[in-house]
Amino acid sequence: MGAQAEIAGTLRDRAVFAYENVVRGAFAETENALAAIDGLTRQLAQAEARRRAAGETLRVAHNRYANGYASYLEELDAQRNAFSAENTVLQLRASLLAAHVDLFRALGGGWSASA
Repeated sequence: MGAQAEIAGTLRDRAVFAYENVVRGAFAETENALAAIDGLTRQLAQAEARRRAAGETLRVAHNRYANGYASYLEELDAQRNAFSAENTVLQLRASLLAAHVDLFRALGGGWSASA
């Protein structure tokens, strides 16, 4: 009887240890996802401001070229900068969506790994 009680206690201790590890992992994943969302949100706001500035620069460069005050190279450079800024915004939005998925998964997800 004593050996069976000791085995049961050991099994219980293992189960508690495994449960605690899973809970710690879930908290860590949640904290990481929340930190990523916070950081990406700030980066996205800055990138959108840069995109708006690049769009305004492109508008001015186009007007300068159309009125003969600048070469087409200036407009092409402004287009390249505007495209790069837009690309950065889109990449950050994709990363932000992925971070939201990570948070959802860390909080329980609602789907199984096999699906």
